[in-house]
Formats: sequence, C-alpha cells, structure tokens
Amino acid sequence: IRVKRHPDDLDFSGICPFHGDCLEGLVSGPTFEARTGKKGQDVPLDDHVWDIMAYYVAQAALDTTLMMRPGK
Repeated sequence: IRVKRHPDDLDFSGICPFHGDCLEGLVSGPTFEARTGKKGQDVPLDDHVWDIMAYYVAQAALDTTLMMRPGK
C-alpha cells in the first residue's frame, strides 16, 4: 500500500528494496531500527517517531475500510 509521506519523514528512504514509500517500507518493525537505531519496544512512547508511524497506519486503515466497504 502506497502512503502519503509525513512532512517530518521526507528524509527517510524506507527499507523496502522495491518501493521505498510503501507501507511495509515505512512502518514495519525493522523500520524502528533503521530510523532510531533501536527496536520498537525500546523506543519511548513520547518519541515523535510514533506519531509518524501512526500517520501511516491510519492511512492504511482508511484505505482498507474504503476497499472493503466502498458504499459506506
């Protein structure tokens, strides 16, 4: 799933070797290490990276809803 880039995340190229801007390349578990040098479980909840990740996950949730329930 392609997502719109968060304004504070334009310098991160993503980890997907095929798409870069795809959901998996921007939000999968290994992206925490690529972004912060830490595993997700070690990133404090007040770190801005969580806001960036939530931005992408929200887009995916909306896209999925629209695919499954286009009449709503």
